[in-house]
Amino acid sequence: MATDFKSTVATALEKKEIAGGAVIAVDREGKELIRHAFGKTSLEEDARPFDFDTTFWIASSTKLLTSISALQCVEKGLLKLDEDISVVLPEWQDPQIITGFDDAGKAQLTPAKETITLRRLLTHSSGMAYYFMNPLVTQWRDSQKLPVGTGEMSEFKNPLIFEPGSSWSYGVSIDWAGALLEKVTGMKLGEYMQKHIFEPLGMTHTTFQAENNEAMMSRMVGRVGRNPVGELIKEESGQHPVKNNKDDHGGSGLYSCAQDYIKVLTSLLLDDGKLLKGDMYKELFRGQLEHPEAFTAAVTDPIFGQFFAPAFGASRGDDTKWDYALGGAIVDKEVPGQAAKGTLFWSGLPNNYWFVDRENGVCGYYASWLLPAGDAITGNMFAALQRAAVKEVAKL
Repeated sequence: MATDFKSTVATALEKKEIAGGAVIAVDREGKELIRHAFGKTSLEEDARPFDFDTTFWIASSTKLLTSISALQCVEKGLLKLDEDISVVLPEWQDPQIITGFDDAGKAQLTPAKETITLRRLLTHSSGMAYYFMNPLVTQWRDSQKLPVGTGEMSEFKNPLIFEPGSSWSYGVSIDWAGALLEKVTGMKLGEYMQKHIFEPLGMTHTTFQAENNEAMMSRMVGRVGRNPVGELIKEESGQHPVKNNKDDHGGSGLYSCAQDYIKVLTSLLLDDGKLLKGDMYKELFRGQLEHPEAFTAAVTDPIFGQFFAPAFGASRGDDTKWDYALGGAIVDKEVPGQAAKGTLFWSGLPNNYWFVDRENGVCGYYASWLLPAGDAITGNMFAALQRAAVKEVAKL
């Protein structure tokens, strides 16, 4: 089964290009097409094998589960996609847009004319940004002498960088979608997911608070990095979620494993109604951006684009247009032999990737833990998984 992919993995391990990982791909009948764990959880001599229940920080792969949770609340009538979020979160009344700094170093702020909505949160078109990815927001936080790395939502309350709905910027929008959910349900985001996602799907190794789970900590992956010349090294940057977080961060806070995460993707592929039904299921996969050209520009940007090429066929030098759905990114044309038009996908910072290809009838997850983000070799491995999965499903 998928011998070409396994051969690719074996070669990469032999060349010490990758340390370890686990992949699972499933077809539209719920049958596993590919199930392969390989390598070790770290570079230590006595490191455990990387397995399907190896626990790791999934970072931005958290976003899909938060988006699903928020859309469930829309189904229940607790939230509205196009209502101003300040109705529920008054701290977002009268948001300000930062445009620069004057000669005296004072921030230049202007009131936003458009409203921040749940739809704009889920599509990263709210105007919010990760402060570490935007120089203006970083400078503003420095000027206000605000702390970083606190693990609290207050760290994500910064000026916007554009008018809501007018552009696209990766950032803390989905963290605020999680906060919105908590306000209307009266539950912590993790508690909500436990009841409405983890338990219905039988996910037993996924949580925001891994440090409180002895079993998960015993299976925690080690830290692996790649230095500038391409060698694998022990990763010591400290780039990791804050321990004992006060808040459940819907944009990046979950820990999970391959055997759990594939259950979410499988449920979506099968459209089994366990997570979403009808209109909200369709919305999860539909392009939503008012200005999708802004996302296309980000995807093909020399720096940000590294997160997409080659894993998603980005930066191919053609006229491919990209859009963002309520669950992740989508592309407007087929990547031959790899992904059909409309495939939904995203990833997590430590190089874990997922996709749901409804046209070809296959979904898959590539679990790994390697920094820095956007690793080209891991991206190639994920692309190989996609191709192998599409090839396997074509045999059926």
